[in-house]
Amino acid sequence: MRHLYLTFAAALSVVIIAQPGGLARAQPIPDPARQPAVLNPSGESDDLLRGTVAATGAEDTAEGPQGPDAGNSGLMLDADGFPIDPLDAMRVTVIETDQAALAARAQRPQVTPPGDQPSETDFVAERERPELEPLGLRAGSFIIYAEVEARVEATDNVFAVSTGRQGDVLYAVRPRLEARSDWGRHELVIAYEGEFGVYDEFTTENPEENEIRAAGRLDVSERTTLSAAASFTEDQEGRGSAETSDTAAEPTMRRSYGVLGEASHRISRLTASLRGGLEVEDFENSREAGGGIIDNSDRDQTETAIGGRLAYQVSGSTTVYGDGEYLWRDHDRALDDDGFARDAQRTTASVGAVFQPRAPIRAAIEIGFVHEDLDDPRLEALDEFTANATLAWAVTPITTVNAGFETGFDSTTIAGASGSVTRTVSVGVDHELTRNLVFSSLLSHEWNAYPGITLAEQTTNVSVDGEYWLNRHAALVGTYEHERQTTNDGTGTVSENVVSLGVRVRN
Repeated sequence: MRHLYLTFAAALSVVIIAQPGGLARAQPIPDPARQPAVLNPSGESDDLLRGTVAATGAEDTAEGPQGPDAGNSGLMLDADGFPIDPLDAMRVTVIETDQAALAARAQRPQVTPPGDQPSETDFVAERERPELEPLGLRAGSFIIYAEVEARVEATDNVFAVSTGRQGDVLYAVRPRLEARSDWGRHELVIAYEGEFGVYDEFTTENPEENEIRAAGRLDVSERTTLSAAASFTEDQEGRGSAETSDTAAEPTMRRSYGVLGEASHRISRLTASLRGGLEVEDFENSREAGGGIIDNSDRDQTETAIGGRLAYQVSGSTTVYGDGEYLWRDHDRALDDDGFARDAQRTTASVGAVFQPRAPIRAAIEIGFVHEDLDDPRLEALDEFTANATLAWAVTPITTVNAGFETGFDSTTIAGASGSVTRTVSVGVDHELTRNLVFSSLLSHEWNAYPGITLAEQTTNVSVDGEYWLNRHAALVGTYEHERQTTNDGTGTVSENVVSLGVRVRN
């Protein structure tokens, strides 16, 4: 059940939420067994339930221009009275006191680098383009960002089948709305995103998605933060999913409700965080193609997770961490349609490191182990090693290469299977042809296994996206995507090509 929920970042005292230019797609309640240590632009872990990975610069330990306090023992102490790195304490701050020199400096012209000269250490997807950034609309202490994208999309396999493929044309609109606080401290963001479309011929496949989310951060002190988030998501399960019945007359509608919370505290180079989350997932019943109802109530479930993370800043560019989490899953029904008890308990342990040197490279790596017990003794326990990694490399000032490897877990109701284990490798390129014309490409390959049965899937995806901004308020967008899925159950190969063109307008 691969589904999208809230993406919420809480690292030290910062919550990173989607930029106004494009709201991030919501993600599932984070699970170290499912998600890699994804980095945001600050090199922080982009996942609330995965805890804190980032580190704060050593300058935070200094108390004003006179430097940190010195204890009676001669040790240099930070604001909390803890010893700090002697090398940090020895840093010298030069303060200009000569009034003539200060006056001369004030008269010097301020030289600003040209806006069209990207830095060698910038990543294309994160580069600031002030002349193209949305302005938003101020409403009290909030700034409102609104965006609408309308597109025409053509597919050659609307039902995602291996034989008897049929094409169709989709007319779709995607509205986005975000309200972001503009306070000196704390932060609150409320956002909505939806998608509505109509197929020219096969209207049973019309997409309908709605997502509402809110995220906030309370700055208790310079070193302590409390973060929370909530979300509601309504979308459709893809036709190519192994969980979907081949006889369904329409896609299965699903709804989810999630809440997340984290408390984080930093002491010098050490950061400790505790987190918790709750996710409720509900699947609607589907109609059979020949009449009748497909009962999906055995898939309705609630997941609760608690976890913690301990991170240590080894240097200004390297942070290491250890992470642990316990998750339990409760289904609304004691037994699924095949008579299996699907309730489960999962334990995850992992260690990782984040690297962000001065060179135009950012990387993260994580290894771990997952153990999951299911209530039904006929379903074998899951014992899997996990590996996750991400890499971003600014090859040139206008080209960024991204690569990653991810291990993921999910529940299933396929008869005899204990769950699904997914491993994905990907590589992509972002290229800024001009300041207002950016192309992105991605190649990924996924292996999906179902422990307990022999079913296995492989999926290859290739996509190319283009974005041409006419000004800060309007852009032309286009996408080509090819997906190919093979299974070992004799059902054949499913492939699909999708081409879309559209326009995006924002305030």
